[in-house]
Amino acid sequence: MLFDTVTSTFEKEEKQNSSSFLKEFLIIFALLIFSHLLTGNMAENEVGKLMLAKQFMFPDWLPNDWYLSQPQKYQALFQLVFGHSIAYLGFLATSILGRIIYYSLISFGLVLIARQIKLHLLSLFTAITLFLYSHQGMAIAGEWMVGSLETKGFAYGIVLIAIWLAMKQRYIWMIASLGIATSLHILVGGYATLTFLPWLAWSAYKKGLFRQEFIKKYLSTICLGTFIYLLTSIFATVTLFHSLSKTVTAPESMLQATYIYTFLRNSHHLAPFTWQKIRFLIIIIYLGIFGWCWHKTKEEFVFSVQKYPNNGTGIKSRLLLLELTVFSLIPLFGGFVAVFFDSEGALLQYYPFRFGSLMLALNSLLIAVYLIQKYIKTSRYIQGFKKYGFSLCLVTLALVHSLTLTSFTKQAINLLDFPIGIEQNNLESQDVFTWIKNNTAKEAIIISSPSHYIGFNWLTNRATIAKFKLVPPTEIQIFEWYERLNDLSGYPKDYVWQKTGFEMEEELHQDYQKLTTVQVKNLMEKYQAQYFFDYRKHNLDLPIAYENNGYRLYQSN
Repeated sequence: MLFDTVTSTFEKEEKQNSSSFLKEFLIIFALLIFSHLLTGNMAENEVGKLMLAKQFMFPDWLPNDWYLSQPQKYQALFQLVFGHSIAYLGFLATSILGRIIYYSLISFGLVLIARQIKLHLLSLFTAITLFLYSHQGMAIAGEWMVGSLETKGFAYGIVLIAIWLAMKQRYIWMIASLGIATSLHILVGGYATLTFLPWLAWSAYKKGLFRQEFIKKYLSTICLGTFIYLLTSIFATVTLFHSLSKTVTAPESMLQATYIYTFLRNSHHLAPFTWQKIRFLIIIIYLGIFGWCWHKTKEEFVFSVQKYPNNGTGIKSRLLLLELTVFSLIPLFGGFVAVFFDSEGALLQYYPFRFGSLMLALNSLLIAVYLIQKYIKTSRYIQGFKKYGFSLCLVTLALVHSLTLTSFTKQAINLLDFPIGIEQNNLESQDVFTWIKNNTAKEAIIISSPSHYIGFNWLTNRATIAKFKLVPPTEIQIFEWYERLNDLSGYPKDYVWQKTGFEMEEELHQDYQKLTTVQVKNLMEKYQAQYFFDYRKHNLDLPIAYENNGYRLYQSN
Protein backbone atom coordinates (compact mmCIF):
# COMPACT_ATOMS: atom_id res chain seq x y z
CA MET A 1 0.00 0.00 0.00
CA LEU A 2 2.77 2.42 0.96
CA PHE A 3 4.75 1.43 -2.14
CA ASP A 4 1.74 2.12 -4.37
CA THR A 5 1.25 5.53 -2.74
CA VAL A 6 4.91 6.51 -3.19
CA THR A 7 4.90 5.28 -6.80
CA SER A 8 1.73 7.21 -7.53
CA THR A 9 3.24 10.37 -6.02
CA PHE A 10 6.42 10.06 -8.13
CA GLU A 11 4.41 9.47 -11.31
CA LYS A 12 2.23 12.48 -10.56
CA GLU A 13 5.29 14.71 -9.98
CA GLU A 14 6.95 13.45 -13.16
CA LYS A 15 3.82 14.20 -15.17
CA GLN A 16 3.61 17.68 -13.66
CA ASN A 17 7.28 18.33 -14.46
CA SER A 18 6.80 17.16 -18.05
CA SER A 19 3.74 19.35 -18.45
CA SER A 20 5.57 22.34 -16.95
CA PHE A 21 8.59 21.79 -19.20
CA LEU A 22 6.39 21.59 -22.29
CA LYS A 23 4.64 24.83 -21.33
CA GLU A 24 7.95 26.64 -20.83
CA PHE A 25 9.33 25.25 -24.08
CA LEU A 26 6.28 26.33 -26.09
CA ILE A 27 6.33 29.85 -24.65
CA ILE A 28 10.03 30.41 -25.45
CA PHE A 29 9.57 28.74 -28.83
CA ALA A 30 6.65 31.07 -29.61
CA LEU A 31 8.82 34.04 -28.65
CA LEU A 32 11.45 33.04 -31.20
CA ILE A 33 8.84 32.26 -33.85
CA PHE A 34 6.96 35.54 -33.64
CA SER A 35 10.11 37.65 -33.45
CA HIS A 36 12.22 36.04 -36.20
CA LEU A 37 10.47 33.34 -38.26
CA LEU A 38 9.30 35.58 -41.10
CA THR A 39 12.10 38.14 -41.00
CA GLY A 40 14.35 38.27 -44.07
CA ASN A 41 13.45 34.90 -45.57
CA MET A 42 15.61 34.16 -48.63
CA ALA A 43 17.75 37.25 -48.11
CA GLU A 44 21.26 38.09 -46.91
CA ASN A 45 23.31 35.01 -45.86
CA GLU A 46 20.37 32.61 -45.96
CA VAL A 47 19.82 32.84 -49.69
CA GLY A 48 23.48 32.03 -50.36
CA LYS A 49 23.42 28.98 -48.09
CA LEU A 50 20.23 27.59 -49.60
CA MET A 51 21.31 28.16 -53.20
CA LEU A 52 24.53 26.29 -52.41
CA ALA A 53 22.50 23.48 -50.85
CA LYS A 54 20.40 23.10 -53.99
CA GLN A 55 23.45 23.20 -56.25
CA PHE A 56 25.22 20.64 -54.03
CA MET A 57 22.37 18.15 -54.35
CA PHE A 58 21.51 18.98 -57.96
CA PRO A 59 24.74 19.91 -59.80
CA ASP A 60 22.86 20.32 -63.09
CA TRP A 61 20.76 23.22 -61.71
CA LEU A 62 23.20 26.02 -62.64
CA PRO A 63 26.46 24.27 -63.56
CA ASN A 64 27.87 27.36 -65.28
CA ASP A 65 27.46 29.69 -62.29
CA TRP A 66 30.93 30.44 -60.94
CA TYR A 67 30.09 30.86 -57.23
CA LEU A 68 27.61 27.99 -56.93
CA SER A 69 30.08 25.66 -58.62
CA GLN A 70 32.69 26.19 -55.88
CA PRO A 71 32.35 23.19 -53.50
CA GLN A 72 31.86 24.13 -49.84
CA LYS A 73 32.08 20.69 -48.30
CA TYR A 74 32.37 21.95 -44.73
CA GLN A 75 28.59 22.50 -44.91
CA ALA A 76 27.88 19.09 -46.43
CA LEU A 77 25.58 17.94 -43.61
CA PHE A 78 23.39 21.04 -43.95
CA GLN A 79 23.40 20.80 -47.73
CA LEU A 80 22.42 17.13 -47.72
CA VAL A 81 19.34 17.79 -45.61
CA PHE A 82 18.10 21.07 -47.02
CA GLY A 83 19.11 20.50 -50.63
CA HIS A 84 16.51 17.73 -50.79
CA SER A 85 14.00 19.88 -48.92
CA ILE A 86 14.34 22.66 -51.52
CA ALA A 87 13.66 20.17 -54.30
CA TYR A 88 10.41 18.99 -52.70
CA LEU A 89 9.16 22.09 -50.87
CA GLY A 90 10.81 25.06 -52.54
CA PHE A 91 13.04 27.77 -51.10
CA LEU A 92 10.50 29.66 -48.96
CA ALA A 93 8.99 26.58 -47.31
CA THR A 94 12.48 25.24 -46.61
CA SER A 95 13.48 28.56 -45.06
CA ILE A 96 10.48 28.51 -42.73
CA LEU A 97 10.69 24.80 -41.89
CA GLY A 98 14.43 24.93 -41.22
CA ARG A 99 14.03 27.92 -38.92
CA ILE A 100 11.24 26.18 -37.00
CA ILE A 101 13.47 23.15 -36.44
CA TYR A 102 16.46 25.03 -35.07
CA TYR A 103 14.34 27.53 -33.13
CA SER A 104 12.86 24.52 -31.33
CA LEU A 105 16.38 23.23 -30.66
CA ILE A 106 17.46 26.56 -29.16
CA SER A 107 14.25 26.82 -27.11
CA PHE A 108 14.83 23.31 -25.80
CA GLY A 109 18.39 24.16 -24.74
CA LEU A 110 17.39 27.46 -23.12
CA VAL A 111 14.64 25.86 -21.04
CA LEU A 112 16.97 23.06 -19.93
CA ILE A 113 19.59 25.58 -18.80
CA ALA A 114 16.99 27.83 -17.13
CA ARG A 115 15.64 24.93 -15.10
CA GLN A 116 19.12 23.93 -14.07
CA ILE A 117 20.02 27.43 -12.85
CA LYS A 118 16.58 27.83 -11.17
CA LEU A 119 15.41 30.60 -13.48
CA HIS A 120 11.62 30.93 -13.45
CA LEU A 121 9.64 31.06 -16.68
CA LEU A 122 8.84 34.78 -16.45
CA SER A 123 12.49 35.52 -15.71
CA LEU A 124 13.66 33.40 -18.64
CA PHE A 125 11.10 35.06 -20.89
CA THR A 126 12.36 38.47 -19.77
CA ALA A 127 16.02 37.55 -20.30
CA ILE A 128 15.44 36.17 -23.80
CA THR A 129 13.29 39.18 -24.69
CA LEU A 130 16.14 41.48 -23.65
CA PHE A 131 18.59 39.34 -25.61
CA LEU A 132 16.53 39.32 -28.80
CA TYR A 133 15.45 42.94 -28.74
CA SER A 134 18.94 44.20 -28.01
CA HIS A 135 19.92 42.62 -31.35
CA GLN A 136 21.18 39.54 -29.48
CA GLY A 137 23.50 41.37 -27.17
CA MET A 138 23.82 44.37 -29.50
CA ALA A 139 25.71 42.10 -31.92
CA ILE A 140 29.15 43.16 -30.68
CA ALA A 141 30.90 41.37 -33.54
CA GLY A 142 27.85 40.94 -35.75
CA GLU A 143 27.08 37.52 -34.28
CA TRP A 144 23.61 36.08 -33.76
CA MET A 145 22.02 32.88 -32.53
CA VAL A 146 18.43 33.26 -33.75
CA GLY A 147 17.77 34.48 -37.26
CA SER A 148 18.05 33.10 -40.77
CA LEU A 149 18.39 29.47 -41.78
CA GLU A 150 22.09 28.70 -41.49
CA THR A 151 24.21 25.99 -39.97
CA LYS A 152 25.26 28.21 -37.07
CA GLY A 153 21.70 28.26 -35.66
CA PHE A 154 21.67 24.47 -35.33
CA ALA A 155 25.20 24.53 -33.92
CA TYR A 156 24.26 27.03 -31.21
CA GLY A 157 21.24 24.93 -30.29
CA ILE A 158 23.50 21.91 -29.79
CA VAL A 159 26.00 24.01 -27.79
CA LEU A 160 23.21 25.06 -25.40
CA ILE A 161 22.38 21.39 -24.86
CA ALA A 162 26.09 20.68 -24.30
CA ILE A 163 26.11 23.34 -21.56
CA TRP A 164 23.17 21.63 -19.88
CA LEU A 165 24.90 18.25 -20.16
CA ALA A 166 27.97 19.76 -18.48
CA MET A 167 25.73 20.97 -15.66
CA LYS A 168 24.37 17.42 -15.33
CA GLN A 169 27.95 16.04 -15.43
CA ARG A 170 27.17 13.89 -18.45
CA TYR A 171 30.53 14.52 -20.02
CA ILE A 172 30.55 11.87 -22.76
CA TRP A 173 27.23 13.14 -24.10
CA MET A 174 28.56 16.67 -23.78
CA ILE A 175 31.59 15.80 -25.92
CA ALA A 176 29.33 14.13 -28.50
CA SER A 177 27.20 17.28 -28.64
CA LEU A 178 30.26 19.45 -29.19
CA GLY A 179 31.35 17.17 -32.02
CA ILE A 180 27.94 17.43 -33.68
CA ALA A 181 28.03 21.23 -33.30
CA THR A 182 31.46 21.24 -34.98
CA SER A 183 30.15 19.12 -37.85
CA LEU A 184 27.35 21.61 -38.34
CA HIS A 185 29.46 24.78 -38.07
CA ILE A 186 33.20 24.44 -37.64
CA LEU A 187 33.66 27.88 -36.04
CA VAL A 188 30.77 27.72 -33.55
CA GLY A 189 31.53 24.11 -32.64
CA GLY A 190 35.27 24.70 -32.69
CA TYR A 191 35.18 27.72 -30.39
CA ALA A 192 32.71 25.93 -28.12
CA THR A 193 35.15 23.02 -27.90
CA LEU A 194 38.01 25.41 -27.14
CA THR A 195 35.81 26.82 -24.36
CA PHE A 196 34.90 23.48 -22.82
CA LEU A 197 38.38 21.93 -22.90
CA PRO A 198 40.08 24.43 -20.54
CA TRP A 199 36.94 24.44 -18.42
CA LEU A 200 37.21 20.65 -18.04
CA ALA A 201 40.88 21.00 -17.09
CA TRP A 202 39.99 23.74 -14.60
CA SER A 203 37.23 21.61 -13.09
CA ALA A 204 39.60 18.66 -12.76
CA TYR A 205 42.18 20.91 -11.11
CA LYS A 206 39.63 22.24 -8.60
CA LYS A 207 38.69 18.69 -7.66
CA GLY A 208 42.33 17.78 -7.11
CA LEU A 209 42.31 15.15 -9.84
CA PHE A 210 45.72 16.18 -11.16
CA ARG A 211 47.26 15.27 -7.83
CA GLN A 212 46.14 11.70 -8.30
CA GLU A 213 47.45 9.40 -11.00
CA PHE A 214 45.42 11.34 -13.52
CA ILE A 215 46.63 9.89 -16.82
CA LYS A 216 46.59 6.32 -15.55
CA LYS A 217 43.17 6.67 -13.95
CA TYR A 218 41.40 8.62 -16.68
CA LEU A 219 43.29 7.60 -19.84
CA SER A 220 40.50 5.34 -21.06
CA THR A 221 37.91 8.09 -20.53
CA ILE A 222 40.08 10.65 -22.36
CA CYS A 223 40.59 8.25 -25.28
CA LEU A 224 36.87 7.48 -25.44
CA GLY A 225 36.00 11.18 -25.38
CA THR A 226 38.54 11.95 -28.11
CA PHE A 227 37.21 9.12 -30.28
CA ILE A 228 33.61 10.25 -29.82
CA TYR A 229 34.48 13.85 -30.66
CA LEU A 230 36.39 12.88 -33.81
CA LEU A 231 33.53 10.62 -34.86
CA THR A 232 30.74 13.15 -34.29
CA SER A 233 32.73 16.03 -35.83
CA ILE A 234 33.72 13.99 -38.88
CA PHE A 235 31.97 16.27 -41.39
CA ALA A 236 34.19 19.13 -40.24
CA THR A 237 37.43 17.32 -39.39
CA VAL A 238 37.67 15.49 -42.72
CA THR A 239 37.12 18.73 -44.64
CA LEU A 240 39.62 20.57 -42.44
CA PHE A 241 42.25 17.85 -42.86
CA HIS A 242 41.74 17.88 -46.62
CA SER A 243 42.11 21.67 -46.75
CA LEU A 244 45.27 21.71 -44.63
CA SER A 245 46.91 18.90 -46.58
CA LYS A 246 46.19 20.49 -49.94
CA THR A 247 49.00 22.59 -51.42
CA VAL A 248 47.92 25.49 -53.63
CA THR A 249 49.84 28.22 -55.38
CA ALA A 250 48.18 31.59 -55.05
CA PRO A 251 48.50 34.06 -57.94
CA GLU A 252 50.75 37.07 -57.55
CA SER A 253 48.83 40.00 -56.13
CA MET A 254 49.35 43.26 -54.30
CA LEU A 255 46.99 41.96 -51.61
CA GLN A 256 46.82 38.77 -49.58
CA ALA A 257 43.59 36.78 -49.79
CA THR A 258 43.34 36.92 -46.00
CA TYR A 259 43.61 40.72 -46.12
CA ILE A 260 40.83 40.93 -48.71
CA TYR A 261 38.60 38.64 -46.67
CA THR A 262 39.33 40.13 -43.24
CA PHE A 263 39.71 43.84 -43.77
CA LEU A 264 37.97 44.62 -47.05
CA ARG A 265 35.02 42.22 -47.03
CA ASN A 266 34.36 41.39 -43.35
CA SER A 267 35.69 44.36 -41.43
CA HIS A 268 32.37 44.63 -39.55
CA HIS A 269 33.09 41.19 -38.06
CA LEU A 270 36.87 41.03 -37.93
CA ALA A 271 38.51 44.46 -37.82
CA PRO A 272 37.83 46.25 -34.48
CA PHE A 273 39.62 49.41 -35.62
CA THR A 274 36.77 49.98 -38.08
CA TRP A 275 33.97 49.35 -35.58
CA GLN A 276 31.74 52.05 -34.18
CA LYS A 277 32.73 53.20 -30.71
CA ILE A 278 29.35 52.09 -29.36
CA ARG A 279 30.45 48.46 -29.79
CA PHE A 280 33.29 48.89 -27.31
CA LEU A 281 30.93 50.63 -24.89
CA ILE A 282 28.59 47.63 -25.16
CA ILE A 283 31.47 45.25 -24.39
CA ILE A 284 32.39 47.32 -21.31
CA ILE A 285 28.76 47.34 -20.13
CA TYR A 286 28.44 43.58 -20.51
CA LEU A 287 31.75 42.99 -18.78
CA GLY A 288 30.46 45.15 -15.91
CA ILE A 289 27.24 43.12 -15.72
CA PHE A 290 29.25 39.92 -15.90
CA GLY A 291 31.59 41.08 -13.11
CA TRP A 292 28.61 41.85 -10.89
CA CYS A 293 27.10 38.43 -11.67
CA TRP A 294 30.41 36.72 -10.87
CA HIS A 295 30.79 38.55 -7.56
CA LYS A 296 27.23 37.84 -6.40
CA THR A 297 27.32 34.23 -7.56
CA LYS A 298 30.62 33.54 -5.78
CA GLU A 299 29.16 35.05 -2.59
CA GLU A 300 26.11 32.84 -2.95
CA PHE A 301 28.28 29.79 -3.64
CA VAL A 302 30.39 30.30 -0.50
CA PHE A 303 27.23 30.74 1.58
CA SER A 304 25.62 27.67 0.00
CA VAL A 305 28.67 25.46 0.64
CA GLN A 306 28.76 26.51 4.29
CA LYS A 307 25.04 26.17 4.97
CA TYR A 308 23.95 23.46 2.53
CA PRO A 309 27.07 21.38 1.74
CA ASN A 310 25.05 18.56 0.15
CA ASN A 311 22.60 20.69 -1.76
CA GLY A 312 23.29 23.41 -4.30
CA THR A 313 22.64 22.19 -7.82
CA GLY A 314 21.37 25.58 -8.94
CA ILE A 315 24.29 27.62 -7.63
CA LYS A 316 26.82 25.13 -9.03
CA SER A 317 25.15 25.35 -12.43
CA ARG A 318 25.16 29.14 -12.36
CA LEU A 319 28.84 29.19 -11.44
CA LEU A 320 29.57 26.70 -14.22
CA LEU A 321 27.79 28.95 -16.73
CA LEU A 322 29.91 31.90 -15.64
CA GLU A 323 33.12 29.84 -15.79
CA LEU A 324 32.32 28.75 -19.34
CA THR A 325 31.73 32.38 -20.24
CA VAL A 326 35.19 33.30 -18.93
CA PHE A 327 36.87 30.65 -21.07
CA SER A 328 34.81 31.68 -24.12
CA LEU A 329 36.29 35.18 -23.81
CA ILE A 330 39.89 33.98 -24.25
CA PRO A 331 39.69 33.98 -28.09
CA LEU A 332 37.86 37.32 -28.00
CA PHE A 333 40.58 39.10 -26.03
CA GLY A 334 43.20 37.17 -27.98
CA GLY A 335 41.66 38.70 -31.10
CA PHE A 336 41.95 42.19 -29.64
CA VAL A 337 45.65 41.53 -29.03
CA ALA A 338 46.12 40.08 -32.53
CA VAL A 339 44.70 43.24 -34.08
CA PHE A 340 47.95 45.06 -33.29
CA PHE A 341 50.23 42.72 -35.23
CA ASP A 342 48.03 40.69 -37.61
CA SER A 343 48.12 43.19 -40.46
CA GLU A 344 47.19 40.58 -43.11
CA GLY A 345 44.32 38.94 -41.22
CA ALA A 346 45.98 35.52 -40.95
CA LEU A 347 44.53 35.01 -37.44
CA LEU A 348 41.62 37.42 -37.46
CA GLN A 349 40.02 35.64 -40.43
CA TYR A 350 38.89 32.91 -38.01
CA TYR A 351 36.31 35.14 -36.28
CA PRO A 352 37.77 35.23 -32.74
CA PHE A 353 35.24 37.82 -31.50
CA ARG A 354 31.90 36.25 -32.30
CA PHE A 355 31.37 33.20 -30.08
CA GLY A 356 32.69 34.82 -26.91
CA SER A 357 30.76 38.05 -27.40
CA LEU A 358 27.49 36.17 -27.82
CA MET A 359 28.13 33.93 -24.81
CA LEU A 360 29.00 37.01 -22.76
CA ALA A 361 25.72 38.71 -23.65
CA LEU A 362 23.43 35.69 -23.28
CA ASN A 363 24.90 34.23 -20.10
CA SER A 364 25.26 37.62 -18.40
CA LEU A 365 21.58 38.31 -19.03
CA LEU A 366 20.50 34.88 -17.75
CA ILE A 367 22.45 35.21 -14.50
CA ALA A 368 21.64 38.91 -14.00
CA VAL A 369 17.92 38.24 -14.36
CA TYR A 370 18.22 35.32 -11.93
CA LEU A 371 19.89 37.60 -9.36
CA ILE A 372 17.10 40.15 -9.78
CA GLN A 373 14.58 37.32 -9.43
CA LYS A 374 16.24 36.24 -6.19
CA TYR A 375 16.37 39.81 -4.85
CA ILE A 376 12.68 40.35 -5.51
CA LYS A 377 11.88 37.06 -3.80
CA THR A 378 13.99 37.60 -0.67
CA SER A 379 14.24 41.35 -0.12
CA ARG A 380 12.07 42.66 2.69
CA TYR A 381 12.30 46.19 1.31
CA ILE A 382 10.06 45.56 -1.69
CA GLN A 383 7.57 43.09 -0.28
CA GLY A 384 4.73 45.55 -0.76
CA PHE A 385 5.66 46.17 -4.39
CA LYS A 386 5.90 42.53 -5.49
CA LYS A 387 2.36 42.28 -6.78
CA TYR A 388 2.57 45.59 -8.61
CA GLY A 389 6.06 44.86 -9.92
CA PHE A 390 4.92 41.51 -11.29
CA SER A 391 1.94 43.16 -12.97
CA LEU A 392 4.12 45.93 -14.40
CA CYS A 393 6.54 43.36 -15.81
CA LEU A 394 3.69 41.46 -17.45
CA VAL A 395 2.18 44.63 -18.92
CA THR A 396 5.56 45.73 -20.31
CA LEU A 397 6.23 42.34 -21.87
CA ALA A 398 2.70 42.23 -23.26
CA LEU A 399 3.17 45.66 -24.86
CA VAL A 400 6.50 44.71 -26.40
CA HIS A 401 5.19 41.45 -27.80
CA SER A 402 1.94 42.96 -29.04
CA LEU A 403 4.19 44.96 -31.37
CA THR A 404 5.96 41.72 -32.26
CA LEU A 405 2.65 40.04 -33.12
CA THR A 406 1.64 43.03 -35.23
CA SER A 407 4.92 42.86 -37.13
CA PHE A 408 4.60 39.09 -37.54
CA THR A 409 1.09 39.48 -38.97
CA LYS A 410 2.30 42.06 -41.51
CA GLN A 411 5.19 39.79 -42.49
CA ALA A 412 2.81 36.86 -42.98
CA ILE A 413 0.55 38.97 -45.20
CA ASN A 414 3.53 40.22 -47.21
CA LEU A 415 4.56 36.62 -47.92
CA LEU A 416 1.42 36.30 -50.05
CA ASP A 417 3.34 38.36 -52.64
CA PHE A 418 6.61 36.43 -52.22
CA PRO A 419 9.22 36.94 -53.65
CA ILE A 420 8.13 40.58 -53.97
CA GLY A 421 9.65 42.48 -51.05
CA ILE A 422 12.73 40.29 -50.75
CA GLU A 423 15.88 42.42 -50.92
CA GLN A 424 15.13 45.17 -53.48
CA ASN A 425 12.71 42.99 -55.44
CA ASN A 426 9.55 44.76 -56.60
CA LEU A 427 6.88 44.17 -59.24
CA GLU A 428 9.01 45.62 -62.02
CA SER A 429 12.18 43.67 -61.20
CA GLN A 430 10.16 40.48 -60.73
CA ASP A 431 8.61 41.05 -64.14
CA VAL A 432 12.11 41.03 -65.68
CA PHE A 433 13.13 37.96 -63.68
CA THR A 434 10.06 36.08 -64.88
CA TRP A 435 10.82 37.06 -68.46
CA ILE A 436 14.39 35.81 -68.05
CA LYS A 437 13.14 32.45 -66.74
CA ASN A 438 10.77 32.00 -69.65
CA ASN A 439 12.68 33.51 -72.55
CA THR A 440 16.41 32.90 -72.12
CA ALA A 441 18.41 29.73 -72.58
CA LYS A 442 18.96 27.69 -69.42
CA GLU A 443 22.73 27.96 -69.84
CA ALA A 444 22.63 31.75 -70.27
CA ILE A 445 24.93 33.89 -68.12
CA ILE A 446 23.56 37.27 -67.07
CA ILE A 447 25.65 40.16 -65.75
CA SER A 448 23.98 41.72 -62.71
CA SER A 449 24.90 44.17 -59.96
CA PRO A 450 27.68 42.94 -57.65
CA SER A 451 25.74 44.21 -54.63
CA HIS A 452 22.00 44.07 -55.32
CA TYR A 453 19.84 40.96 -55.71
CA ILE A 454 21.99 38.47 -53.82
CA GLY A 455 19.49 35.77 -54.77
CA PHE A 456 19.67 36.56 -58.49
CA ASN A 457 20.36 32.89 -59.25
CA TRP A 458 17.17 31.52 -57.71
CA LEU A 459 15.05 34.51 -58.77
CA THR A 460 15.97 33.92 -62.43
CA ASN A 461 17.23 30.32 -62.49
CA ARG A 462 20.23 31.65 -64.40
CA ALA A 463 23.96 32.05 -63.75
CA THR A 464 25.56 35.39 -62.96
CA ILE A 465 29.11 36.70 -62.41
CA ALA A 466 29.69 37.42 -58.69
CA LYS A 467 28.11 38.99 -55.60
CA PHE A 468 29.83 40.94 -52.84
CA LYS A 469 27.82 39.00 -50.25
CA LEU A 470 28.72 35.56 -51.60
CA VAL A 471 32.37 34.86 -50.82
CA PRO A 472 34.00 31.59 -51.97
CA PRO A 473 35.89 29.47 -49.42
CA THR A 474 39.45 29.18 -50.74
CA GLU A 475 42.35 31.58 -51.21
CA ILE A 476 42.56 31.26 -55.00
CA GLN A 477 38.82 31.69 -55.36
CA ILE A 478 38.88 34.82 -53.17
CA PHE A 479 41.40 36.39 -55.58
CA GLU A 480 39.09 35.61 -58.50
CA TRP A 481 36.05 36.87 -56.56
CA TYR A 482 37.88 40.16 -55.93
CA GLU A 483 38.84 40.46 -59.60
CA ARG A 484 35.27 39.77 -60.72
CA LEU A 485 33.88 42.47 -58.42
CA ASN A 486 36.45 44.94 -59.74
CA ASP A 487 35.49 44.03 -63.30
CA LEU A 488 31.80 44.54 -62.56
CA SER A 489 32.49 48.03 -61.24
CA GLY A 490 34.89 49.14 -63.95
CA TYR A 491 38.01 49.02 -61.77
CA PRO A 492 41.45 47.72 -62.77
CA LYS A 493 42.16 44.10 -61.85
CA ASP A 494 44.39 44.92 -58.86
CA TYR A 495 42.51 48.01 -57.72
CA VAL A 496 42.66 48.36 -53.91
CA TRP A 497 39.29 49.29 -52.48
CA GLN A 498 39.27 52.61 -50.68
CA LYS A 499 36.31 51.66 -48.52
CA THR A 500 35.45 48.48 -46.63
CA GLY A 501 32.44 46.35 -45.77
CA PHE A 502 28.96 47.66 -46.46
CA GLU A 503 30.23 51.06 -47.65
CA MET A 504 32.29 49.35 -50.34
CA GLU A 505 29.35 47.14 -51.25
CA GLU A 506 27.26 50.19 -52.10
CA GLU A 507 30.12 51.88 -53.97
CA LEU A 508 30.52 48.79 -56.14
CA HIS A 509 26.85 49.05 -57.08
CA GLN A 510 27.07 52.77 -57.85
CA ASP A 511 30.06 52.24 -60.15
CA TYR A 512 28.36 49.26 -61.81
CA GLN A 513 25.67 51.69 -62.93
CA LYS A 514 28.35 53.85 -64.60
CA LEU A 515 29.75 51.12 -66.85
CA THR A 516 30.11 52.20 -70.48
CA THR A 517 29.04 50.25 -73.54
CA VAL A 518 32.64 49.26 -74.25
CA GLN A 519 33.15 48.03 -70.68
CA VAL A 520 29.95 45.98 -70.79
CA LYS A 521 30.94 44.43 -74.12
CA ASN A 522 34.32 43.51 -72.63
CA LEU A 523 32.57 41.92 -69.64
CA MET A 524 30.30 39.90 -71.92
CA GLU A 525 33.29 38.67 -73.88
CA LYS A 526 35.42 37.85 -70.82
CA TYR A 527 32.70 35.97 -68.94
CA GLN A 528 30.83 34.64 -72.00
CA ALA A 529 27.69 36.42 -70.84
CA GLN A 530 24.72 37.01 -73.13
CA TYR A 531 22.81 39.62 -71.10
CA PHE A 532 23.33 42.68 -68.90
CA PHE A 533 20.71 43.63 -66.27
CA ASP A 534 20.33 47.02 -64.59
CA TYR A 535 17.98 49.93 -63.98
CA ARG A 536 16.33 51.46 -67.05
CA LYS A 537 18.24 54.74 -66.55
CA HIS A 538 21.52 52.96 -67.39
CA ASN A 539 21.72 53.72 -71.12
CA LEU A 540 23.95 51.56 -73.30
CA ASP A 541 24.40 51.19 -77.04
CA LEU A 542 23.32 47.55 -77.02
CA PRO A 543 20.20 45.70 -78.21
CA ILE A 544 17.40 45.63 -75.63
CA ALA A 545 16.07 42.15 -74.94
CA TYR A 546 13.36 43.31 -72.52
CA GLU A 547 12.44 46.38 -70.51
CA ASN A 548 9.73 47.90 -68.36
CA ASN A 549 9.32 51.16 -66.49
CA GLY A 550 12.06 50.34 -63.97
CA TYR A 551 14.57 47.94 -65.48
CA ARG A 552 16.24 46.99 -68.72
CA LEU A 553 17.84 43.78 -69.95
CA TYR A 554 20.44 44.26 -72.67
CA GLN A 555 21.74 41.44 -74.84
CA SER A 556 24.99 40.97 -76.69
CA ASN A 557 25.22 41.86 -80.37
